[in-house]
Amino acid sequence: MLRVSAVEAWGEVVFALGLTLVEIGVICTLEHTAGKLRTSLADWAGKKATADEATAAEEAAGSHLKRCQQARRELEVEIATYQAHVEDRHERSRDLAATESIAMRSVREGYTAGISANRGRVQGVEE
Repeated sequence: MLRVSAVEAWGEVVFALGLTLVEIGVICTLEHTAGKLRTSLADWAGKKATADEATAAEEAAGSHLKRCQQARRELEVEIATYQAHVEDRHERSRDLAATESIAMRSVREGYTAGISANRGRVQGVEE
């Protein structure tokens, strides 16, 4: 209205009305584009929220996995320690006299085999 009030000829009136219509068209076009962008932004916000939830769930699962792996390593160490303890107790609970006789027999047989090999070399007999 301000444009039309300051005109002095019909040509200026037509020009002012045309310029006003162009401005209205530009505003309508911009509002239409903004409406589409608002819809896209709302869709993106929903997808981002879903992605953020998935990322948080993945991080939680990763930390849970690390805790489980650490607990497993600790249990494996405890099992190995207990197994060594059981084996040690088994060795200690065996008959000491039998263990001693087995060890002495092994030493004697090894000594006898060594003496025989040395005698054979001295006498020139090849094994």
